[in-house]
Amino acid sequence: MTKVENITSPANEDLIPEFRDEAMGIPTILINSARRVTHDGEPGVIIPDIPGLEAAIAVARVTLPHKLSGREIRFLRRSMGLKAVALAKFLDVTPETLSRWENGPEAISTNAERVLRLRVLQTLKEKVIGIKVRSGDILDLKFSPVRLAHPVALVFTRLSVLSDESLQEAWVFCRESMTETHHLDRASA
Repeated sequence: MTKVENITSPANEDLIPEFRDEAMGIPTILINSARRVTHDGEPGVIIPDIPGLEAAIAVARVTLPHKLSGREIRFLRRSMGLKAVALAKFLDVTPETLSRWENGPEAISTNAERVLRLRVLQTLKEKVIGIKVRSGDILDLKFSPVRLAHPVALVFTRLSVLSDESLQEAWVFCRESMTETHHLDRASA
């Protein structure tokens, strides 16, 4: 199935009650927010405001206490539009260290993880009106010392949110969802 965006008048359109997606880098479940379409005989899915969803996924993920996986670190870096070399320099580590974190053999240190989470929040919070987080929330967060063997899925819906005295459509983080039996991977902690 192909993801399509900005189709003005699809021939057929159905709201999907629960759409699961892993293509963005972090497992995501969209509740009543994606639409199944057929356009010129081709099936597809419309997900509104994909850049806004990407920012919402990043901000929601940095609020959860689970240790970041390599795939999640890469997703967060890309969601901020940073090259690996630039993030490594910001975190005061070598590009090789960042590569080991992103590719999985080495877990990110607690201090570097906290700084990364704060950077994500500071970079993306203006794009995410449906999720309210303060820097203090990240500073006070107690991280799990181990990474999950399987990442949790983040659940979102699209709602009208009051912002600057007007209603705007926004991605709202509902909860995390463990969709399979998840075991802690102590070897990667």
